[in-house]
Amino acid sequence: LVKPGGHLFFIVPDEDLYEQGVFPSRFNPDHKATFTISKTRSWSPRSYNVLDLARSLTGAEIVKLALNDRGYDRFKQQFGRPSGRGARWMVAAYKRFCPFKVPVMERLTARIYGQDQTADPRVSAQIECIVRKQV
Repeated sequence: LVKPGGHLFFIVPDEDLYEQGVFPSRFNPDHKATFTISKTRSWSPRSYNVLDLARSLTGAEIVKLALNDRGYDRFKQQFGRPSGRGARWMVAAYKRFCPFKVPVMERLTARIYGQDQTADPRVSAQIECIVRKQV
């Protein structure tokens, strides 16, 4: 599909930043797999290693393989399932009795429940790969 000298360019969500240890995805039920740049083992049962995928392409040269995490706040990352009842009660009370946004509480809420930070167009949590087919 790519002519000699042509480029294949793709972007996929990073499993640790976007999925945050939960599969199927709690943020996008259409996701059928997760992706990592290069890990020997993954928490996900449907994980693909992008470096291995790019290397498996016949006659291909990797031009770029990078994690794009611009604007991503790792403090808000909640790896795995949400915390217990006490944490959920605290967040519910905050949302009910505090009609205005308090940055510290917003970050804490995200930390407890997890948050799709990429809903903000200024935030990235993705793997970018560019491969060139040799001439």
